[in-house]
Order: sequence, then C-alpha cells, then structure tokens
Amino acid sequence: MMSKFKQNNLFDIQVFVLLYESLNSTLVGQALNVPASKISRSLKALRHSLDAPLFIRKQHGFERSQFADEIYPSMKKIIQIAENCSRLNIESDNTHKKEIVIACPPLLSSNLSRLLQDKATEHQKKYLFNIKPCTGDVGSLIKQKEIDLAVTHRAYNTEQLQSDFIAEGESLFLVGNKNHPIWETVNPTALDNILKQAYIVIDMPEFSDLRDPLEFYAKDQGVELNIEAKVSALADLGALLETSNGMALVSSLSAITFLNKNSDIRSMKLSKEQQLELCQRSGLPRHYLTKRKQNHQIPSWLQLAITQFIYDNVALKP
Repeated sequence: MMSKFKQNNLFDIQVFVLLYESLNSTLVGQALNVPASKISRSLKALRHSLDAPLFIRKQHGFERSQFADEIYPSMKKIIQIAENCSRLNIESDNTHKKEIVIACPPLLSSNLSRLLQDKATEHQKKYLFNIKPCTGDVGSLIKQKEIDLAVTHRAYNTEQLQSDFIAEGESLFLVGNKNHPIWETVNPTALDNILKQAYIVIDMPEFSDLRDPLEFYAKDQGVELNIEAKVSALADLGALLETSNGMALVSSLSAITFLNKNSDIRSMKLSKEQQLELCQRSGLPRHYLTKRKQNHQIPSWLQLAITQFIYDNVALKP
C-alpha cells in the first residue's frame, strides 16, 4: 500500500485519521487550522492515490467505508511514528511531561481531564493537563501564555488570538431535589412554573456576566426572581440541589450525568420551544475553542479531542 502514497503527504494522512475518528470535516478543519477546501483536496488526493472510496457523505456528516476501516490502523500508525520522530527532534528528555493549561467552564469540564489523558496515551504522548476554570479575563491570560487553550462563550478573533466556533448549547435541563413539589405539577419545565421557584444561578463568564437568561426572562415578564445562590463549581451545585429547594438550569450533558448519579437529584429536559423562549433575549450560549495564533506546540489531535468533547456535551444529535 505504501507505494500508492507517492503523490501524498503526511497532512493528507492526518486529515484521513482525524476525519475517520470524528466524522466531522468542520471539526477537522478547525483542529488543523485550515479551510474546508483544503480538507476536501486532501481527501480527494488520497482517494485518487488509493483508488477506493474512503467516506460516504450523509445528510448529517460522513460514514466510513469498509476500505477506510481496513486501512485506518496502518494510517494511524504512520501518524504516530511521524509524531514520535518529531518529538525526538524537539525534546532532549523523552520522560519530561509537557504541561498544557486548559481553561474551561467548570460545568463543561467534568471528565475532560480523563478523556485527554486517554487520548495522550493513544498517541503515545506524555502531557500534564492542567484544567482550570474559565474566568472573564481568559483572553488576557492566553495572550500572556498563562493558558494554552480555552473553551470560551465568546469569540476572541484579534491579532494575537483565534477562536473556532464549536456549537451552541442546544440542550437545557431543569434540575432540583427529587422531592421538590415542582415535579408533581403537570408541566414542571414550564417557564412560568420555574419562575415561582427559588433559583440557583450558574455563573458562566462571558455569557451570564450581565444576567442569567432566566433573570432576563423574569424581568421581561415583570416578575422578581428569587435567587437563592450563585455557583460555578459542579460539586457546589450538587450540594445545594441535594439540601435545598433551589432549582437550576444546566446545559452540559456531562454535568447532568454527574448530577443524576446522586439519587436525591432529579432532572428534566426543557422542550426546544421552552428553551428558545427562555433565551430569546440572551441567545443560546455559544462555545468556542480559543488559542494564540502562533502557538504551534498544541497538537491538532488535542484540539480536536476538546472540540469533539464540548460538541458532544452541548449540541443536539441529529
């Protein structure tokens, strides 16, 4: 098979591997920082060299061909060997763990560290991932090289920074104590119903700096919202839900999975219509992967892993 690659380069193979793993060409383009047209050209060149179909385009993405399944292990190995050679040229001490600092909203970071460690092991890399909560000055911290990558709620497209759009938060869940009387009502997730309850605001820098969406909605309805607390940490939210009558609105699927492990907490998804009505003034929360433009030390597979993780957490599945 190697003789067929005379007209191809490592980039073409890398595109194939990343697309095989994500089945999303937009995410691959963002991870490699190239336009969609370049992704298409690489796939076309590789398909021409191998004279076989690699992916089948579907309405909501791609489907792997049988041939792609067969060659993926070999293609993956080629990329791993190339990465190892690159690392040997750069690092004098192969046992040294490079620290990568990632800022992420706390309710979105549940299980992120474990996922990235698994990806690093898969790519035979040694990294120390330092996951920090995202704050309002994250843009400045990235410029100052105190943070390498950040999941942000707004775009920072400046001379120094680049933000790639991941997804809007398309799922929203009402969470509260399982014994809360709201669960006995006909429609627990009705917005007028939620407005009557004590409310726990989840601090989301850049998105809820002015007001939480429910605060906006309450003001528009002429209702004074009873705010019981403001939290940013998932553990703090869980403790409050377990011991109080406060309700909260959560969009991260990993956060919901974590909270649902507590038998004292119950959740229910809002309908699409309810969510759109709630967010008509604030808009749906948007998620971006933000980085320094000249930072070439962050591997593309890591950026893709973070992007895919956030996408899977907040975007509705087709």
